Amino acid sequence: MTDIERRKIIAEDAKQISEILLCSEIEIEEDLEFYLGKDLPSSHMDSMWARISTKRNMLWAEGGELAQYRGAVESSCYDGDVDFGHVAPDFEAILSLGAVGLRSRAAEYAEKHKENRELSEYYQGVDMIYDALCRFMLRASEKAAKCGKKRRSDALEALSSRAPETLFEAIQLIFIFYFVIYHLEGTMVRTLGRLDSLLLPYYEHDISTKIMTEDEAKALICDFISAVNSYKVPANIPFAICGESDGKSSANKLSYLLLECYSALKPPYVKIHFLYSEKTPRELVKKAFEAIRSGANSIVFLCNETVKRSLLHVGAEGSDVENYSVVGCYECGAVDEVACSCGGKLNIVKALEATLFDGYELSGGNLVGINDYSEPKTFEEFFAKFGANLRHFAESARKIVDAHEKIYPHVHSSPIFSSTYLSCLTKGGDIYCHGSAKYCNTSLNALGLATAVDSLVSIKKLVYEDKILTLSALCDILKNNWEGNEELRLMVKNKYPKYGMGDSEADEIGARIYEILDDAITGKPNAKGGIYRFGTFSINWRIEYGSKTAASADGRRCGELISLNTGASLGSDRNGATGNIASVCALGNDFAPNGSVLDLDFHISSVKGDEGLSAMVATIETYNKLGGFAVHYNVLDAEMLRDAQKNPENYENLQVRLCGWNARFVSLDRVLQDDFIKRADSKG
Repeated sequence: MTDIERRKIIAEDAKQISEILLCSEIEIEEDLEFYLGKDLPSSHMDSMWARISTKRNMLWAEGGELAQYRGAVESSCYDGDVDFGHVAPDFEAILSLGAVGLRSRAAEYAEKHKENRELSEYYQGVDMIYDALCRFMLRASEKAAKCGKKRRSDALEALSSRAPETLFEAIQLIFIFYFVIYHLEGTMVRTLGRLDSLLLPYYEHDISTKIMTEDEAKALICDFISAVNSYKVPANIPFAICGESDGKSSANKLSYLLLECYSALKPPYVKIHFLYSEKTPRELVKKAFEAIRSGANSIVFLCNETVKRSLLHVGAEGSDVENYSVVGCYECGAVDEVACSCGGKLNIVKALEATLFDGYELSGGNLVGINDYSEPKTFEEFFAKFGANLRHFAESARKIVDAHEKIYPHVHSSPIFSSTYLSCLTKGGDIYCHGSAKYCNTSLNALGLATAVDSLVSIKKLVYEDKILTLSALCDILKNNWEGNEELRLMVKNKYPKYGMGDSEADEIGARIYEILDDAITGKPNAKGGIYRFGTFSINWRIEYGSKTAASADGRRCGELISLNTGASLGSDRNGATGNIASVCALGNDFAPNGSVLDLDFHISSVKGDEGLSAMVATIETYNKLGGFAVHYNVLDAEMLRDAQKNPENYENLQVRLCGWNARFVSLDRVLQDDFIKRADSKG
C-alpha cells in the first residue's frame, strides 16, 4: 500500500468521525447520571465494516490468497480474521491530560515532524478529531443544561477545556473516550482500566474538600456501574481492581467500594478483573467470593505474578509489564501493547483427528494436516506425528491471520485510541494503518486441550501399553462414532487417567502440548512488525468446533462439545478442585500470555457458611501459589437450573458465568443450558 493510499484512509476516517461529532443530534437520557452517547449514528462503523467485508471476500474468493484454507476453516480446524477489538486505551493519560491536554501533546509531536508530509497527515487527523470532540462536549453540555441536568452540563463544559478534577468529571471522561473509540472509531475497548487506582485521587479530593460525602460517593459509583450496565454489551464491559505497585498491594478504599456496589447491583453486563497476589488483603478476597456465591459472579481472578512473567516471556520490558491491562476476558497486554487477542484459533482435537486419519478430517473429508501414511510403532512416534500436525495447524492459522493483518491499512484507522499511546505519537503513526504501537502483537488461541490430552492418554493405553486395539481398529471405531462399542467407550471414560485429576501422566502430556504450541506460536513474526502470542481459552467457540469434530479417543462422541478453556473435560475432575488446579498449574502458564483460564464449579451446598467461604478463598490462594494464570467460578444448583429451563419467566435474573462473561441462564440456547445442568449434576 502506498503512503498516499494510507494517508487517504486516515484523512477520510478522521473527517467522518469529526462530522459525526460536530453534526449529530444529541439526546440526554433522563434515567442515567452520565452522558453515554449511545444515540449517535454508526455510519463510520458501517463504512469500515463494508471495506473489511470487501477485502475479506477477496482473500477467500476462488483463486484468492486464502482459498486453499477454506476446507480446513469450514471444518473447524483453525481460523483467523481481523481483530480491531480487545484494546485498552491509556486511561492514565486520558485522565491526567484530558481531551485538551491530549490534543496539545499531539500538537507538540506534530511540530517536531512538520517537515514530514506523511506524519503530518496523521497529526492533522488527530487534531481534527480532538477539536470536534471538545466541541461535541460543549454541545452535549448545552443540551444537558436545557434538560435541567446541571451536574452533567457543568462536567461536560469543564471537560471541553481542561482535565477532570472531580470524581464525577473523571467518570464522565472515561465514558466519553469509551464511547468515541468503541462506537465511533470502531475499535472495541474491552476494559475501563484499573478503576480503583485511576479514580482514587478524585475520590480523595472530593471527600477531603467536602464536595461529596462517603455515602454520596457510594451512590455515584452505583450510578456509574448502572450506566456501564446500560450499554448491554453481550460479552460485558470489564474494569480491574487491585494488582500491585512498588511491591505492595494496590488495593484501596475504592477497591472495596467498587466491589460492594457491584455485589449489591448484580449487573449482568459488567464484570470485574480481580488482579490477585499473595499481598491482596484476604478480607477483600472474601468479599469477592461472597459476591460470587450470592450470584454476582462475573469476576475473574488473574494471578498477578504469572501474568507479568508471561508478558516478559513475549519480550515486554519490565517497566511496561508492571501496569499491564486486561484487554478481554482474561487476555493481558503490557503498556502500549495491542495484543489482538482473538486474531486466530486452532482446534487441538482436530489436529489429533488429522494425525489418526493421515492428514484428513472426517466432517468434510478435507486434507488439513500432513499426508503421512506411516504407522507409528510406539506412542512416542505417534506423539511426534501429532506434534507435526499441531505445528502445521499453528502455521496455517498464522498465515490466515497474516493475510488479514495486511489489509489493516486499507480498512481501518483509530486516531483517538492511537493518540493515547505515547509510542504512537513518538512514531507519528496510527496503530492499524502504521503498526505504531510499541508492541504490535497478535494472539492465537488453542482449543480443546483437555479433550486432546485425555484422547492421547487413551491412545497410549489402548494401543501401545494395554494393546487392546490396533491403531487402525481404533480409527474404525471413531469413524463409526463408537457405535457397537459402548462398553469400551465407558471403560475409556472411567478407567484411564484424566487431565484435571492431578495425574502426572496426563499432566505431562498437557505440558508437552503447551511446549509445542509455545514454540510454534509465541515469538513468531506477524505481518505488522510484532509477534504472535499463545493462549488456551475456548469460550463459546467450543460449541461450533465440537460440532464438526469427529468422535475422539477419550469417549467423546462426534459433534459433542470439546473441553472448556484450560480445565478438565466434564466429569473428569474426579479429585475435585484440587486435582483440576494441579493439572492446570502443571502446564507452564508463563507460556500463555493470551490467557490460560480455569473454570471451577461448586454446588451451592458446598460453599455455605464460613467454612464454604474459606474453602473458596483457599482455591485462589493455592492456584496462585502453584503458578495459575486466571480462574473464575460458578455456584450451581442442578434442580434450580432445570426449573429455570422449564419456567424461564421465574428466573429472569439468574446469571451464570458463561465463558469469559456472565449471561442470563434463560437467554442461553438449549445446548448451553444442558451443559450447565450436566456440570451442576457432576458437583451434586
